[in-house]
Amino acid sequence: VEFVRLTECLVSPGWRLNLEGTSAPGIHYNLSGHGRMVLEGHPAIELSPHTLVILPPNQYFYIEVPPEDPESRVSNEVEGSWKSFPAGAIRLFVAGEDRPQLMMICGYFHASYGTSLNLFSTLNAPIVEQFDNAQQIDRTLQLALQELIGQEVGTGAMTATLLKLVLIALLRRSLTSINLWVERFSLMGD
Repeated sequence: VEFVRLTECLVSPGWRLNLEGTSAPGIHYNLSGHGRMVLEGHPAIELSPHTLVILPPNQYFYIEVPPEDPESRVSNEVEGSWKSFPAGAIRLFVAGEDRPQLMMICGYFHASYGTSLNLFSTLNAPIVEQFDNAQQIDRTLQLALQELIGQEVGTGAMTATLLKLVLIALLRRSLTSINLWVERFSLMGD
């Protein structure tokens, strides 16, 4: 894992958070609440607690929480793509003014195998897996986020190690998963 950038994403009912992808794959983990993630050209992804989503590079998407009134539509948006954070500041995207319904850790990373195999270079559709408390993915990503906020000696090594734990859990899951993403995952062919 060569780099990790993580932020908290909080979305209230009736709100949408618009985000652009970068040249690196995205990682998104739902800590609590329910909502959905919508990517261009793909079916919407229902988000429930402990849902892990890996996005292909350069993928525009948004995260939204439907309003509490089922007759209403999402009517408020926040553009997260252009937000910058000062050094040492808590990285936080907030869409909404009320108590957030959906709490996620979102970010980008680069991971390779050996010296040249980019693990997610051929990914053209999202990877979606449902975990539970036993794997402690939420705790691992929260620790990585705290490392990035703290910026202490060894932050890069520690966040990379923590993200490796998450990726290993995903690779282990791929050995038993019946989801189609396993067939498209470049490492599984090796």
